[in-house]
Amino acid sequence: MPPAGLVDGYQALASPRVATPKMPDKLPSPLIQRRRLLPGIPGSTRVKTSTQPRRLARKTVMPPRIAATFSRYLRDPRMPQVEARRVRGGHRLSHAPHSHDTHSLGAIVQGHSSFLNRHRTLEVRQGDVVLINPGDVHACNALSERDWGYDMLYLDSAWLTERCGLDGDDGAVFSALTTQDPHLHHAIRVATDALADGDASLLERETVLERLAERLTGLLDLPAQGEAEHGAPPERLVRAWERLHDDWQQELRLDDLCAAAECRATSLISGFRRHYATPPHAALIDLRVRHARQRLRRGDPIAAVANDCGFADQAHLQRTFKKLLATTPGHYIQGHMQDQMQGYMQDQMPGPLKGQIQHLKQRA
Repeated sequence: MPPAGLVDGYQALASPRVATPKMPDKLPSPLIQRRRLLPGIPGSTRVKTSTQPRRLARKTVMPPRIAATFSRYLRDPRMPQVEARRVRGGHRLSHAPHSHDTHSLGAIVQGHSSFLNRHRTLEVRQGDVVLINPGDVHACNALSERDWGYDMLYLDSAWLTERCGLDGDDGAVFSALTTQDPHLHHAIRVATDALADGDASLLERETVLERLAERLTGLLDLPAQGEAEHGAPPERLVRAWERLHDDWQQELRLDDLCAAAECRATSLISGFRRHYATPPHAALIDLRVRHARQRLRRGDPIAAVANDCGFADQAHLQRTFKKLLATTPGHYIQGHMQDQMQGYMQDQMPGPLKGQIQHLKQRA
């Protein structure tokens, strides 16, 4: 028989009317006490103890909010003079030094980043506008893990020079690297919005682009002889630069460029860095990517573009394209296809669904 005072392994406590010591309400840690009425014994409780430590609820620490990266190229095939890129959450993107054939200007709408251009590195943040001339080697990358976003416009140089009332063989150039003009910042965003809005008419898009050109008139000027920070490149270096541009599809050697410049390799490389802000091999890669971008914009197949632009294969083009422009050839083409199909698809949508999509666009 079990010892007196035990019921099914539990200690039976007498009713408070009996002079029996009561168990404490709480047992010292790590013992855990469980009490409930025992059937058949009025006023009694049974207490079961455990040596298992009490489990404490873990406090979940949420990581800081980091927006997903959104990147899209925006075009209208009826407006070949302009292309836009909209990026949000771009802190994950990495741009290597590169250049464009166009006048490029970007409105920083989120966060802050470093801006490398013309041998100088600046810090730009929300509200700033970066200004990039054709051929300027530049790079822009986020300085923190916080959200970083921008709207970028690429404007045909001949079109922009004519719209600004300038007439020069070498085209117009931006004299400044950045500006804090709030009206220009707003104009860039409005122009990008117009290209992103599938319901915007051609007249609306052309109108906002003309207004943008008016804002740029005071920032553009004709290049003056010897105005560059490091002076005009010597004639021998220009010959090597022209050889690079003439034979960019070929497998050029350093000796080929040295022969064109009639100088040693060390002088050629230092001259390229001083006057073109890039070594010869990087200039050749950048030139090939610029040609590939033009071909992709026309809708040429990626494999054919890679073969014709001097890349080993399609994978080589993809790696290089992503390294310089922080996007892939497929994503670049996708933006072009979306712009061509967007109007047709929305015309086929039911009215309520079209309204919901328009509402989401406005929220974005």
